[in-house]
Amino acid sequence: LYVGCWHDIFANNTIKAFDFLRKNNNQFTRLIMGPWDHTIPFDNIVGEVNFGFVNSYGMYGIAQTAMKWFDKYLKGNHRG
Repeated sequence: LYVGCWHDIFANNTIKAFDFLRKNNNQFTRLIMGPWDHTIPFDNIVGEVNFGFVNSYGMYGIAQTAMKWFDKYLKGNHRG
C-alpha cells in the first residue's frame, strides 16, 4: 500500500515504485495520492493553497484504509 502526496518531493518515486510492483504481477498493490505535502499530519493547506477540509488526510481516513488493507492482505482477514 503506497500513500503519496502530490506536493511531495518523492511523489514521482512513489508512483514509479507503485507502477513497478503493479507491472510485476502484484495484484494487491494499491496507491492513494492526495493533495498534501510531505509533512505529517497531512494538512489541507500547502503553501498558500488551501484544498479544503474534505481533501485533508484525516477526512479520507487513510489510517483506517491502511488498517483494512493490512488486515486483508497481510493477515488474511477479509472483513475489510
